Amino acid sequence: MTIKQAIQSMLPETEIDDNTSEKVATDRSVTLANTYNSSAKKNTELCVADICIIVATDPDYKSGTRNIIKARQALFSLADKLYKNHNELPKSSILINGTARW
Repeated sequence: MTIKQAIQSMLPETEIDDNTSEKVATDRSVTLANTYNSSAKKNTELCVADICIIVATDPDYKSGTRNIIKARQALFSLADKLYKNHNELPKSSILINGTARW
């Protein structure tokens, strides 16, 4: 399994634009075509967390028949969990009701 496939498997109900995944992977120094293994787990999970924040704050985000508010909250929750697991400040902590604090 590639890192890109691992990311997609963690977000099965989320449509991820290729440009978004490439940008996030580049920012985290991850090569999506590389094989996913235990040494790639941390950066892969941090890519997933970054993607969750991007998707959840996208005004055009749609989640099929699921409730958008619940879907966004689930993405924020997953992102926070992954950031905390890897000792990073949760990015959703800078948001209040989907808008930046500043």
